[in-house]
Amino acid sequence: MPVKHSRLRHIVSTGLAVSAVLLGTTCVVLVAGGWPLSVAAGAAGLTASGFAGTVDPKSKAAPAAFLICVAAIGTALIVHQVVS
Repeated sequence: MPVKHSRLRHIVSTGLAVSAVLLGTTCVVLVAGGWPLSVAAGAAGLTASGFAGTVDPKSKAAPAAFLICVAAIGTALIVHQVVS
């Protein structure tokens, strides 16, 4: 049974959104661990969530993933200031 293109776009977009959230939360953990340039993981999450919105413009997960990544980068910057 062939998969419809809209269903495939939805699956790919959701997968990208989930990976964006994982990258964003990894950013906070890496900053707390003292890894250099770990905010780049959050930036990669922003890119993945943006691409998820491009793949499926009707996706509801992509904007949520974007906001989570922005919050994770902000948290990582605050953690970096506290730890330093």
